[in-house]
Amino acid sequence: MYGQWNHRNGQTIVTRLAGLMLSGQILFGVGLTAMGPTGTGLKAFGAEEIEPAPPKGQHYVGKNTCAACHYSKYRIWRKDKHALGFEILPKKYRQEPKCLICHTTGYGDPTGYKGASTPQLAGTTCEACHGPGSEHAKLAQKLFLGAEAEVTLAAEQKIRDSIARFLEKQNMESMAAEEQARRTIYRVQPGNACIRCHITKAHQAHPDYDKP
Repeated sequence: MYGQWNHRNGQTIVTRLAGLMLSGQILFGVGLTAMGPTGTGLKAFGAEEIEPAPPKGQHYVGKNTCAACHYSKYRIWRKDKHALGFEILPKKYRQEPKCLICHTTGYGDPTGYKGASTPQLAGTTCEACHGPGSEHAKLAQKLFLGAEAEVTLAAEQKIRDSIARFLEKQNMESMAAEEQARRTIYRVQPGNACIRCHITKAHQAHPDYDKP
């Protein structure tokens, strides 16, 4: 009887060990497939992918340029409170630096919001979160349209249609172009970009102001 018990329990132990080894192989395999953005290096299991920094020295282009290619996202943004970031600011504060830094885009930057001359940067627009996009727009036009030209409202539909047709091909050329363009702008700027303005989420009180 002892021999039968020992044999049976021995099989159970071996089975459990085999299961643990298999689990380890699966986890190891997942780690191997979690590659970096270029697919050339291993990423630690559970670690976040480090986003490559876009080219430096870019300038702000404004919401209309962004909308030329990202029109569906632009329409969603238009319904968001961020789109009204400047309009909801009481008029007496519309020249107040400590207010404009959050209620406009790029205020304080040489190419950012400067008042009535830059209406495309009023409010919390695309580049407030993603950073200046001049190189992104320039490269996207070159890759998807085959030319470097300023984005105009008249050209928006042509641009969107051209990009859509190009990406629909889903070939090596289109995927490489999309990845190249993606690397010229942040998904979200680093350094807790959101709580720089949403300071109450960072456990800080909003500055006092006279409500209209």
